[in-house]
Amino acid sequence: MARAETTPDTMRALYKSILHGNMAEVKTQLCPAIMGDLSRPVTPRGDTILHAAISMRHESIAREILKKCKQGTVPLLSKQNAMGDTVLHEAATTNMTCLAKDLLILAPDLLDMRNKLGETALFRAAHYGKREMFELLADIFDKKELEPNQKEALDHLKRHDGTTILHITILAEFFDIALDIAHRYKVLVNDKDRRGMIGLQLLSSNPLAFKSSSNCGFFKKLIYHCVPTQDTEKKESCRRDTHESDHQPKQPSSNDFLICVQCLSMVVRKLISVPRKIYASIWRFLCLGWPVMENISKEKIKHKSALKLAHLLIPKDLSWEQSEYIEVEDRISIRKAAARAEEEEAAKKLKEKKRQLDRIDGGGTPDRSWPEELPRTPPEEGQPISLLLATSTGIVEIVEEILKLYPQAVEHVSDMGHNILHVAIQYRQLKIFRIVKSKEIAMFRLVRQLDQRGYTVLHHVGVTKFQTRGTHSGPAFHLQEELRWLKRVKRIMPPHYEMHLSKEHDETAQEFFDRTHKKLLKEAKQWLKRTSESCSTVAVLIATVAFAAAYTVPGGSDQSTGVPVLLYDYFFLIFTVMDVLSLASSLTSVVMFLSILTSPFELESFRHSLPRKLTLGFTFLFFSVAVTMLAFAATIVLIVHLKRRLTRTLIYTAAFLPVSIFAILQFPLYVASLSAVNFTRKLIRKVLPNFCLPRRFRKNPTLPIYKSQ
Repeated sequence: MARAETTPDTMRALYKSILHGNMAEVKTQLCPAIMGDLSRPVTPRGDTILHAAISMRHESIAREILKKCKQGTVPLLSKQNAMGDTVLHEAATTNMTCLAKDLLILAPDLLDMRNKLGETALFRAAHYGKREMFELLADIFDKKELEPNQKEALDHLKRHDGTTILHITILAEFFDIALDIAHRYKVLVNDKDRRGMIGLQLLSSNPLAFKSSSNCGFFKKLIYHCVPTQDTEKKESCRRDTHESDHQPKQPSSNDFLICVQCLSMVVRKLISVPRKIYASIWRFLCLGWPVMENISKEKIKHKSALKLAHLLIPKDLSWEQSEYIEVEDRISIRKAAARAEEEEAAKKLKEKKRQLDRIDGGGTPDRSWPEELPRTPPEEGQPISLLLATSTGIVEIVEEILKLYPQAVEHVSDMGHNILHVAIQYRQLKIFRIVKSKEIAMFRLVRQLDQRGYTVLHHVGVTKFQTRGTHSGPAFHLQEELRWLKRVKRIMPPHYEMHLSKEHDETAQEFFDRTHKKLLKEAKQWLKRTSESCSTVAVLIATVAFAAAYTVPGGSDQSTGVPVLLYDYFFLIFTVMDVLSLASSLTSVVMFLSILTSPFELESFRHSLPRKLTLGFTFLFFSVAVTMLAFAATIVLIVHLKRRLTRTLIYTAAFLPVSIFAILQFPLYVASLSAVNFTRKLIRKVLPNFCLPRRFRKNPTLPIYKSQ
């Protein structure tokens, strides 16, 4: 009997059956002809039928294919697609651990096979965050003859570009697996990728993995603190204990008393855990019907896992010990470039004259006291250490932990001459700036250090290329924050450093700040003018309505006396008061916005004067809108003569709807402008003596950091 041949239609029908997970059709279509040609590619990627079944997550179909082909299984399993992936690579992207065990029994060499990127199945499991599959493959490999921490045995943990499984899990944000990898393979902790970065540096480059860098509103913060994570922590500790127990011999205890104590403590822990389990069950129920809760819970688990990983990696990172101290440190230059150029030209002429004299004397050896100076080029900027990376991204947890374990790391200087204070100021990381500022002994040195370009810490306030405007409500408030940074850094720096001229642009810090913030100043002027014009127009309209309402009182007036008919009604008094307040507050806001439009818009005025006027203008405008709607509600009650309390409540609610919408839309801008209130409070603290202020407002006198003791 002639053997039937496989046709494209036959393979296409089989592929469709696998795609839809139809086991019955797959069994009927697995004829002897197809079984003899299973290594034939069925997709453009070069996948076989077995590749396709595993990648589509149909484990039962994959097992059926393996059952049908008992002979010649090893060549089929070793078949690689166009990317070099075997069937074990495909299984590693899933959690089909039972299927992976069967594949390794049939073809043990699959564990060591690599794809074209150099990835093993273990690498692929870690990359896709499949924890069960990773633990299975890692345990199988660890049982081989080589020790798990030998470098020869760790080649399968890397791909061709030098990326290890620790690097890839950190980049993919599978921090729980990365924590397990750091425990299993300690050699990988300080292993570098092709960019020269270790695991802690990669972790320090991801601010979203930590709580300190996540921007949350009030309600999200409340939910974040209430979400339980005890179950996750318990699972992780159990896994870690299990892994450690595998490498330690068990010591049987024959003491009955100790056994009783252990049983009693276990019972107590179980009783204590009951309320926690009930609380966790309630939150799991809420997560099912409210996706926001589930997202916040996952975010909190991610933050805790990243923090645990950081605590494990930080003690093993000593990159801060290598520091570059440059010659320009503590050398202040207040001479202009022209004067320096003249001195350099005179020095060159003197050297040339000395060489000519040496030639005339018979070509003797030149005087070594006149060395020829070569132009000095600044070194290339390499990868910063983890401390500086965490400072630039604002990860407070990593910075605090590094400075807690290694307090001397605060004095590290990069190859560009930057210390932690320079980086914190460049990237506007206020929390880290305050942490460094609290270390007064180190600050005495940090504030005096100059970088390769001759920049002081105050010059770095003028560096704008690392800034983002996502947290500011407008250019004016962004400029205000920049001016605050300038003032903030001036307080900690010695006064004579303000006169220092940088090597790169021959500017003082104030001149450099003014030049780099010209564009922002222009944008702030335009934004403030547009905002003031729009708000003043609205305020004038409200004032017009309030003025007209004063002459057209609700209910009319007596024709003979001119007295309002509803004069003695309680709601008429409310209408009168609200109308007067509306007119007064709207006209006051108009005055404030007009004072902004007529101001000179100088740079220094954006620090306090203009934001304060904008705050008052917004306050009076919002108040005028609110009282105008109250006057409208009182008029409705007077005219319609509503008797029911429920109807009045609905009228007031409808009247406050525009006010509520206005408040919600303008609330971020209003909160940003409220910073002027803090300035007023500080001004009062400066003017009034301590005994006239409440205890919590009293100022504690402190010496400036730059003063020597």
